[in-house]
Amino acid sequence: MNTARPIPADPDATVDNLVEAAFDYPPQQQRLFLENRCRNQPKILAQCLALLGLDEVDSVLCSNLDVEYAHETRGGIAALTDRYQLGGVVARGGSSKVYYARCRATNQPVALKLLKAGPAHVSWRQHFLREQNLLARLDHPNVVRFHDAGQLPGGQLYVATEFIAGDSLLHHCDRHQLDLLQRLRLFRKLCAAVGDLHQQRLIHLDLKPDNILVTPEGRIKLIDFGLAQLNPYHSDWIHGQPSMLTCEYAAPELLGGEGFNHQSDIYALGVVLYELLCGIHPFEGVSTYDLVHKRREQAVLAPSTSLKLLRINEKGRARLRGLTKARRMQGIPVGEWIAPDLDAVVLRAMHPNHEERFSDTKQLSQAVLRHLLGFTTPKRGNRLWQRTLAWLRRFDLVA
Repeated sequence: MNTARPIPADPDATVDNLVEAAFDYPPQQQRLFLENRCRNQPKILAQCLALLGLDEVDSVLCSNLDVEYAHETRGGIAALTDRYQLGGVVARGGSSKVYYARCRATNQPVALKLLKAGPAHVSWRQHFLREQNLLARLDHPNVVRFHDAGQLPGGQLYVATEFIAGDSLLHHCDRHQLDLLQRLRLFRKLCAAVGDLHQQRLIHLDLKPDNILVTPEGRIKLIDFGLAQLNPYHSDWIHGQPSMLTCEYAAPELLGGEGFNHQSDIYALGVVLYELLCGIHPFEGVSTYDLVHKRREQAVLAPSTSLKLLRINEKGRARLRGLTKARRMQGIPVGEWIAPDLDAVVLRAMHPNHEERFSDTKQLSQAVLRHLLGFTTPKRGNRLWQRTLAWLRRFDLVA
């Protein structure tokens, strides 16, 4: 009986490289290989096992099929094993599930997204098909690349795209402890990516941190185009179906079924910027009902105000300590984290009336750039360190 050879631990190995190397071993030996290579690195081991579907059950990789999915259709995802070597589940949504897989023909890793079957998910089929068609037509460095799509024997739809070995936007920023300056530069990359889509007459309509990935090289990758619309837009497709939207990021006109345009994406970008700056969602604690039916009536606190309110109780202060560490803001009073001009940028992007928002992503990005270059005067006063920071910003060229 063959057994895996002892392999020395590799402290410099990355998750992506380890998973790729594990595929070279028989499925029954992959866990042992990873345990040998990830000694004293439990977090990396856990990520590798999850990607390969070995975190919950000890079973052969290609037979590690989700039980729920296998019973939803007669063929199940087992019908794809002739083309893909299937790994573990990497993402779950209300209507779909995403697997890590490897294309047998090209040997490339892919993300395999399957739409759940059953009457409860019939309304999502048109959006899933829209995503397939859009991805097949799009060729953009900031959009996940299309690989394959089709239908399983039992009627279940699937789409395969390039696998992005990266984190969602907020996780990337927090894991790498990016300061506010670095977060703003990354946000400008996001604005550029969304702006390119708008120039191609495409509106995403589901921009949120989980649909914005960041590669290890720092490149933005947009995913999940199930709600996206190409010009000419059809405003009636979403009327009366707010459940298809991510209400926490959807613009008021979308939630009200009033139609939409590219400024609906501007609103979502404003919410994302809010979270990047202060680590708090602007509608935290608001019920879904109020989000959908009372959005225009809800006052949005400035990001700096939300941060200051955390100082009221011990729970908030504990959270603030975590935000401070994640943004490397130790020693800077919380009231000085976010300048008034940045507050104004966020609130304008999130204005309930789309005509009052930034006209496009370029204008939004330029407003952020003005802050990065120190062209505005925050409340901090004319302290020497502030002047020095503004001077350095001019030479720290932003993307």
